Amino acid sequence: PLAVQAGLEILRNGGNAIDAAVAAGAVLDVTSQNDTGIGGDLFALVWVAQEQKLYALNSGGWAPLGWTPEFFKDRKSMPVRGWNTVTVPGCVSAWRMLSEKFGKIPFERLFEAAIRYGREGFLVGIDDEVGEAHEHAAQGALGQLGARPAGQQVLAAQAVDRAGAHARVLPRMGSE
Repeated sequence: PLAVQAGLEILRNGGNAIDAAVAAGAVLDVTSQNDTGIGGDLFALVWVAQEQKLYALNSGGWAPLGWTPEFFKDRKSMPVRGWNTVTVPGCVSAWRMLSEKFGKIPFERLFEAAIRYGREGFLVGIDDEVGEAHEHAAQGALGQLGARPAGQQVLAAQAVDRAGAHARVLPRMGSE
C-alpha cells in the first residue's frame, strides 16, 4: 500500500504513469527489500499512445567495464564465486532513463516518499503464511540463542518492526 500511495501522490502532483512507477519502485526498495531493489535489474515496456509506439528497455545484468573478451580469453568457464560472477545492477540507471525519456516530474522528487519511509520508518504487515514462517524462524533462533540476553534483545528489536504473527512471539521472548 505504501508504494501505491507514493505513486498516487506523484500522479496528484502532475506526474504520469512512469513517474508513479519509479516512485513506487523506490518505495518498494525501502519497504520490501527482499523482493526488489536498487541492487537489481529492471525491464520495462512503455506504450506511448500519442505516438502509437512501444518502447522496450532492458536494464539487466550489464557487464562491468573490465569484462572484455581478453579478460575471459584463458578461462574455460565462468567463475561461480566472487566478484566476477556479479553483473552491474541496472535498476537505478533504468529509473533515470525512463524518467528522462517519459517522465514529467523532476527525477529527484520521485524519491521523496521512499526517503521519508527510510528515515521515519513504516508499519510492516505480514500475511498469515509468511507470518507463520517468520514466527517459526524466530522461535528457532531463540532456541539457538539460549541464555544470551544481548542476543535476545537484538532479536526482540528486529521483531518489534514486524506485525501479525510476530506479535505472538514477542511475549515469549523474555521467558525462553
